[in-house]
Amino acid sequence: MDKIRRLGQHILNDVEIIEKIVKAAKISKTDIVFELGSGKGDLTEILCKSSGKVISTEIDYKLFLIAKKRLAKYKNLELLNCDGLKSNNDFNILVSNIPYSKSREFVEWLVKHNIERAVVTVQKEFAEKITARPNAKNYRAITVISQGAFFIERLFDINKTSFNPIPKVDSTVLLIRPRDVSKINPQVVLSLKKLFSFRSRILLSVIKQLLKNDKNYQHFLKTCNSDLFIRRIESLDIDEAFAVAKILAEIENEYI
Repeated sequence: MDKIRRLGQHILNDVEIIEKIVKAAKISKTDIVFELGSGKGDLTEILCKSSGKVISTEIDYKLFLIAKKRLAKYKNLELLNCDGLKSNNDFNILVSNIPYSKSREFVEWLVKHNIERAVVTVQKEFAEKITARPNAKNYRAITVISQGAFFIERLFDINKTSFNPIPKVDSTVLLIRPRDVSKINPQVVLSLKKLFSFRSRILLSVIKQLLKNDKNYQHFLKTCNSDLFIRRIESLDIDEAFAVAKILAEIENEYI
């Protein structure tokens, strides 16, 4: 149990909620489903009954052995003892309870995969963050990355008592569908993180600080929409923030 806590895992053990999650994923026998964190196999078993194939990963070896024994009869299951966020399997649907400590890493991992949809359970606070609007106090770089790449719909909340061990906060189930993952690359993500580290400041003052080379700064002035210059970083909408981050990334990688 202590190791599960250290890994940030909270196992959902409410069968009715698990079935509700699987129903929301609209899985068919032609689908390949990926699951991050098998746990003891509660969700995994229902996924096996619903899909053509399930690829499920579990980093905790003891839990992996429990799930392996429990699910041995399912021939459409590939059960792996590994960190799923470091895997590179092919799948079209993802259904997972995301460990709270891995939520941000999960988003950046998901943009690298070509999916039809994902139904994931995350900490309620994180769900609020990645669905936040401009000027909200929790509107951050991860918000822009998430909404730039995906359409995100909050389906329903889960009380913390439905998990073992019981976390400190409630959770939220999200439906995630691809929007435009092509705009996400490591350089743009890094630029977004830089910009939002100054989220309450005016854009032009931030750019002046980040681009110390005058030639680079002048190139930004010529390239960026001047209407954004006096806006605070936190007020930029998703497309505006991406446009600025793309210019910044191009300058930092080509002009310096």
